[in-house]
Amino acid sequence: MNKFCINHKIGDAVVVANKQVLLSRMNFMLKTGHVGYVHNFEDFAGKTVHIRDIDSDGFYQIQEDLGKDFLGYSWEDACFADYDGVIPSESLPDTHERITALCDAMKGLLLYKNEHYGDSALHPIGIFYKGSAEDSVFIRLDDKLKRIQNASGAPKCNDVLDFIGYGFLYLAKRMDTEDVLSAIEKEKD
Repeated sequence: MNKFCINHKIGDAVVVANKQVLLSRMNFMLKTGHVGYVHNFEDFAGKTVHIRDIDSDGFYQIQEDLGKDFLGYSWEDACFADYDGVIPSESLPDTHERITALCDAMKGLLLYKNEHYGDSALHPIGIFYKGSAEDSVFIRLDDKLKRIQNASGAPKCNDVLDFIGYGFLYLAKRMDTEDVLSAIEKEKD
């Protein structure tokens, strides 16, 4: 049995993750060898599908509605909205590939959020806060630090993602006045 296909059985109706989440997960899975080919997986984002079969390699075979044509193969739990996001670490690639996969996923997340928030981090509408976009990013970082400080235990993944995202936003804004890309290259020296 495939260790990434353990949450569902034949006949289960499952909801496919939304398009952005699905794209991010599928890109990660494809890069890390978790999944084979999935035919037109974007077409199924947000739809309810049924587990038609589990193939000899342990991957789900799906169909949109019982009785309709077979739609794809090599689906895993991570394709579905109910997936908790945990991929066993022993199956992950080396550090170089992990960094690449995480950067790709972070890029997708930042672009998705920027589109849905209307580029408000770098171009705020200024109704309540009249300061600079850079200062606004620092305020968000301060708020996040305070929440982490007041919480018990280690920071959650979301907290770290927010920090990385705010860091990227800050650097993106600094590109208006500074050659940030050259500064990044200089860090390699």
